[in-house]
Amino acid sequence: MSEDESITPRKILVPIKELGSNKECPICGQRLGFPALSRFDNETEVCSECGQIEGTGYLFSNFNDAQRELLMELPKFAAGVMTPWELHCIIINAIAGSRRGIAKKMEQSFDQLKHYEALRAKVVAGEITEKELSKHMKQD
Repeated sequence: MSEDESITPRKILVPIKELGSNKECPICGQRLGFPALSRFDNETEVCSECGQIEGTGYLFSNFNDAQRELLMELPKFAAGVMTPWELHCIIINAIAGSRRGIAKKMEQSFDQLKHYEALRAKVVAGEITEKELSKHMKQD
């Protein structure tokens, strides 16, 4: 692969938002799009993200073990105060906040990568030197 090919812009696939359902997700309020069945009752349609969180949220959240345990025990403490569905929605939204934090960090990293690729293209084009590229990278 030539050096010029290594900086060819990548195609980014963007989901087509016009397709799918425009109903709101009963858990997070976002657009359903192409819904998933909630693991809560295997009947309620939820957005894809909430469906993923229901399936993997406890495993892949930023919560520590004590926090994760508390979330799983919450229904015992709130019995009679909230419906099981309301508690489920609170727990999924708590986990979603954690996952959305991870997504935000990933987006920031992607932006930094795009910035680096743009600077790298300037090096290849002879607009800046490798030394100037290093200075830019240290500033970021």
